[in-house]
Amino acid sequence: MVSMWQEPASALVERGEPGWAGLWALLDAAGHAALTLSLAVPLGAGVDLAFAAIELGEARDELEWAREDLGEGSGTPRSIAHRRLRR
Repeated sequence: MVSMWQEPASALVERGEPGWAGLWALLDAAGHAALTLSLAVPLGAGVDLAFAAIELGEARDELEWAREDLGEGSGTPRSIAHRRLRR
């Protein structure tokens, strides 16, 4: 398996914004990580990881619903979370 992470996940936690936007970024990154990992492991574990990715996506969607100022079109797009990882 080839790792695309340039830094440990702790870098996202340490550099993330406090508050709802930071939580949104963490849920988004965790969902993408779980889905990516699900494709690189055996089927049994992969299915469990895929379901975890779905649940993380649903949590992110619920947060977007509860906080209309969050989400991909509101200044907290995925690109912000990914830029933070590259710092």
